[in-house]
Amino acid sequence: MKIEITKQDIAINAIREMFFHRQYKGVVPTKDIEVVKNSSHWHKVYGKKEVKAAIKALIEDKYINLDNKKENWLWGGDLHEMLFGDN
Repeated sequence: MKIEITKQDIAINAIREMFFHRQYKGVVPTKDIEVVKNSSHWHKVYGKKEVKAAIKALIEDKYINLDNKKENWLWGGDLHEMLFGDN
């Protein structure tokens, strides 16, 4: 069985890596996600539709969610604290 990896899958992995980078530690400011959404570099590498679809998929699958103040995206939903502790 051959599994095909799409540009959207690769974009999802890139966004996940962003969240796990030591700079962010599971918390990415909304302005940084907006940069990803609108960046010509990200669009060139992954495709504009794929980047937006990747972010949408991460939200729908509850991998990322906004904090209460809507200032930051958090990785891991209810498991965020367990995964990253106190940032």
